[in-house]
Amino acid sequence: MHLGNSCNFLILSALLIFSGELSSKTKQISYGIEEYGQEKLLSLQGFGIVKLQGTKVVDSLEVNGELDAHGCELGRVKVNGYGLLENCLVKKRVVVQGVLEATNTQFYDQVVLASEQTIFENCSLAGIQVRESGKDEIVELKGKSIVSGAIKFDSGRGIVIKGSEVEFSGKLIGGTFQ
Repeated sequence: MHLGNSCNFLILSALLIFSGELSSKTKQISYGIEEYGQEKLLSLQGFGIVKLQGTKVVDSLEVNGELDAHGCELGRVKVNGYGLLENCLVKKRVVVQGVLEATNTQFYDQVVLASEQTIFENCSLAGIQVRESGKDEIVELKGKSIVSGAIKFDSGRGIVIKGSEVEFSGKLIGGTFQ
């Protein structure tokens, strides 16, 4: 009887592993150029270039260097450098110190930027805060982007370049439309 319980446990474990339930890895740290495919990670910290294709990062993603993400589902995101997001779903807060270009991406929480220029094309955003950089900060909204919350420029010198199809229902604080 004891052996039967062990066998049942092994069979159940194997089924869970193959179904992807236990395939989540704990915190991954990468250096140099790292590529991740359709896998599920609890968290990822990258130093260098991190390329994600269909990857799910449940808790947090932090990149010091360059992030190139396509078709990903992400939790909290922090980028120090350059971030490119295409066809992604970002469920938690995003903080970028550098450059961010996003296309066809949904941001469910606040996007916080320390950047002189950021581009969102066909994106859905809960809100944007732009920290002071010492120069005029520019947020470019293209295509059918939708911003439901506020866009706030801490410097008071912000510029929003808003395309003709962009929907903005929030409040613009510290900036002007162009």
